[in-house]
Amino acid sequence: MRKKTKMLLHRTYVTAVEKSSNILEIIENLYKLLHETSDIPSEDMEDFENFLRGLYTSKMIRRQTFQITNLATDIVSVIMYIVIWLNSTQQMHLHADITGRRKALETELEKLWVKPIIHDRFGIRTIISVSENIEENNDMLLQVSSCIVNILTQKDRKLYNEFLSWVHSSNDIDELSIAKIEFILNLPLSFDPELYKDYVNEPKDSTYQSLHWVLVLEPFSSILPGFEFELQFRTHDMHDNAERGYASKYSSERRPDTKGIFCVNDFSKIHIDGFTSYDSKDDDTDGIHFSKKFIVRKISPTLVYLSN
Repeated sequence: MRKKTKMLLHRTYVTAVEKSSNILEIIENLYKLLHETSDIPSEDMEDFENFLRGLYTSKMIRRQTFQITNLATDIVSVIMYIVIWLNSTQQMHLHADITGRRKALETELEKLWVKPIIHDRFGIRTIISVSENIEENNDMLLQVSSCIVNILTQKDRKLYNEFLSWVHSSNDIDELSIAKIEFILNLPLSFDPELYKDYVNEPKDSTYQSLHWVLVLEPFSSILPGFEFELQFRTHDMHDNAERGYASKYSSERRPDTKGIFCVNDFSKIHIDGFTSYDSKDDDTDGIHFSKKFIVRKISPTLVYLSN
């Protein structure tokens, strides 16, 4: 990317943020301002046009944030019940932390310049452990993740029917929860095998380990047709490495071409509630710089703890 392009993108992004009162307005203002510009060097024009196409998609998706967040929240609840079912019927003794999150806007913009098609704007991460044995945890991770995905997509009708039968026979699941579970399980969900990433057996950059599945709502769906959710599955050891060692290395090295472009230096001209600095996630409640968690579920073999 040419220096002139970097300066123009940065200046335009800062202007868009200063003109906005929320995250959606940032995207809409940025798209409008960049769509009207004619100062991009010819060497960067193809990448710029791809970026604009990706930004348009981002704008349309962010307009549906409320609906998507609600749907992702219900998917998290179904995953929670599948883990409870495995503990109850298969005596797996799983501990699980399940989190739903939206990708940070500034991270999304960095990624869009490099790759205009993004599959993980909304993600659900499930961290699983069953013992202190690493190999046992890894084997269990593969087994549990496949089970969850096959039930959600109805790829394994036997598992699907067994789980649904348990849901209806349980005295601890209320009617509203059952209705939500049935609603999610009846969605036309599938997964794209080409987007499946096994970073457990083939670690990314020799350190990062995780399983990545992408759930896709079929184009004929009456709800969010074509939308994608990324499902991540890790053990606690993998997560600790991802959040500490790998995250630090990745943060300093990722996308050097766009580093420093989509950020602001002066917060005195910004008028967005909950976006006051880059110091803490508490200063960014909208998910502009930090990713936004919108649901957390914690499960143990003997305790289900729910927290929003």
